[in-house]
Amino acid sequence: GGFMLTPLLCHVGHDMDSAVPTSLAVIFLSSCVGANWYMHLFGMSLSSIDYKVSGSLVLVGCLGMSASGRLAALMTSSLRQKIYAGILFVLGCGTFVIEGLAHYE
Repeated sequence: GGFMLTPLLCHVGHDMDSAVPTSLAVIFLSSCVGANWYMHLFGMSLSSIDYKVSGSLVLVGCLGMSASGRLAALMTSSLRQKIYAGILFVLGCGTFVIEGLAHYE
């Protein structure tokens, strides 16, 4: 998803201001296609969707995007890239630790 696409877009010449929304658009389209295929393959209908849960997830996602947009406006592009790289590094190290511990149990 976005963890791979955003750095790739930055590498090919996009700045963070265009790479992040572009990766979000790709993730959105991929999610829509995946949800449609899931519903098609398992014979589900729209009536089986829990709209309270779906609406709550959409609302929280919109609030998060709004807050992150306001926070990002306060930072330089260089600082945002460094924070993003730090988050990726921490998540990657955490994944190695969790997976390594899982193999020794």
